Amino acid sequence: MRAWILDACEALANLIAMCSHVRELLTDELGDEEREALEMYYKYLLEKRRTLQSKIEKVIDKTDGHYHCILKHALAYYMFASELEDADGELFKWLMDEWSEALNFALSLIAKEEVTLCSRCLADKILDNNKED
Repeated sequence: MRAWILDACEALANLIAMCSHVRELLTDELGDEEREALEMYYKYLLEKRRTLQSKIEKVIDKTDGHYHCILKHALAYYMFASELEDADGELFKWLMDEWSEALNFALSLIAKEEVTLCSRCLADKILDNNKED
């Protein structure tokens, strides 16, 4: 179970990025079959994203969904900052510190406790706290 929460957040961030990339592809000139296939794929990815986000929130959310969108956008920021750093690590290195702070803040809001721990320790702490509930 160690780090399940953060691994799930990583998976969710990738689903958010995949949805964005498919939406971008849908703006291209496409044949009917290709457009239909991409639209079906987008709906599939969107459903997977929503399901995974609900599962994550069920474990960590102490706010009855009040910060649902903040978490989603913090994860999207994390994913796209990662992609920018991959594209040009020297130019976008500063983004990695910022996304970390933004994601920690969003997780702090939703979990109703300050997140200052490393990712693996955070996951263990969240899982341990939920055992008490």
